[in-house]
Amino acid sequence: MTHDIVSVVDPVKDSFDFLMVIAFGKSSSPSYPLAVSVAQGATKYAEVPVGKQIVHLSAFDRNKEGASRALSIIKYLSGSKTFQIFANGVLERNSWSVISILECYLKSATCNDFRAHCQRIIENPFAENEYRHNLSITIRLTEETENKAKAIVVERYLFPCSFLLQRFKFQIGHPSIPEDQIQAGAVENHCDWCPNFSSNNFKKLPTKIIMSNGTIIYQQP
Repeated sequence: MTHDIVSVVDPVKDSFDFLMVIAFGKSSSPSYPLAVSVAQGATKYAEVPVGKQIVHLSAFDRNKEGASRALSIIKYLSGSKTFQIFANGVLERNSWSVISILECYLKSATCNDFRAHCQRIIENPFAENEYRHNLSITIRLTEETENKAKAIVVERYLFPCSFLLQRFKFQIGHPSIPEDQIQAGAVENHCDWCPNFSSNNFKKLPTKIIMSNGTIIYQQP
């Protein structure tokens, strides 16, 4: 059945409300019939006449099934000239990046607790100046002080996205708060549309203190 594009699937508007919207026309790929079949199972689907051909438009839910369907179609037809992906109102140009993010999300959706996959414990990312200061102090230590074992203090934080972590670095001294820097980094790396992503999940964890005898103490922030 042919539907009106505005009243049924708006690729830009619906990409804000759904995981993403995928659009594609007829293709000579042997996977085209499979892609159409998968697309028809989306939450919202439309076939729209554009010129002499039909364009398929599918909006996918922000869940495991929606991501699985979207990933299948992208792998089937990402090389097609008519293939388009819309996420958070943006026309995504890099299909391989979208594939990586969807695969990352699907791994998290298979875990008992998505946080075990998505979130990572990191050491203090703001301690650059502190380390330099400590280095200058260490050089001036007396022999007597050196012989006294000191406790090791490790400041720890919870970073909200393992996909973004390897592509992101805090700007020390930047006027934006850490959460906003993370959100901007997600936008820059096109992973802000992931259902699990929230920059508000960034937080300080209890400080880890390793005593001279090997005992570990966690101190609440």
